[in-house]
Amino acid sequence: MRLLFFTICIFINFNAIATEKLAEISLDNLSEFGLVITHKGDSSFRAHQFDLSFSIPKFDSNKCKVSTLSTAIRQNGGLFSVNYLADTMESKSHYSGAIMVAKSDSLKITVSAEYQCENSISVVYIFGDLAAIEKHYDKV
Repeated sequence: MRLLFFTICIFINFNAIATEKLAEISLDNLSEFGLVITHKGDSSFRAHQFDLSFSIPKFDSNKCKVSTLSTAIRQNGGLFSVNYLADTMESKSHYSGAIMVAKSDSLKITVSAEYQCENSISVVYIFGDLAAIEKHYDKV
């Protein structure tokens, strides 16, 4: 009986893994996708810390609704933490999250969002490293 239970649990876990698709969004396509930086700390802070608010559209191009907005923090190459921004701020068309953290050469923060459609696999859009996103929006 235990063996059957563990087999079912493993099957459910593998099935859950297979129900999402990963899609990377290049820096040049961030604005087209709808990711925007809504606030930046002043220049004296930006050299030492991320102080950003960013927004993503509630629906992707397939009209799938956003279900999570998350950041993955890696330090010295290893995964340090994953934060789901449950306390996102909501507007008519966007969800927003904010992050404030000290910058470090060994710190990498990746921003991603998951969109879900009914009766379809969910899509996790990976927007990339926050430092690269910040630099991209400084140029734009």
